[in-house]
Amino acid sequence: PGRVDRLLLDSAIDPARFAVQTFQDATQANEEFLDAWARWAAPRNSTYGFGDTPAKVRATVEGIARQAAREPLRVGPYTADGQQVPLALATLMSDDRGFAEAAENIRVLHEAAQGRTVQ
Repeated sequence: PGRVDRLLLDSAIDPARFAVQTFQDATQANEEFLDAWARWAAPRNSTYGFGDTPAKVRATVEGIARQAAREPLRVGPYTADGQQVPLALATLMSDDRGFAEAAENIRVLHEAAQGRTVQ
């Protein structure tokens, strides 16, 4: 009260549903966003190499997550496992203005999943 004149709390998260449950609640929206991104990425296959149809792009992304679950992906000095990769993918899927940036990040994960050295 001594330092704040006004404070607005927007979209407060239910503490009983924090973390995993919050992402589960967003599953449908995340799936729809991934589909929209896949439709964007497919015509850009020559740039990103995820596949030339939305279904192939989805298969590539799902393959990245499966590979990370089998064995953590190495990105520079870091590793990303079967829990971190889906979280990173969900984080990337938040704004359609960032489709190209998401593609660049997913390309790094894709190359790591193929055993290539990436930074």
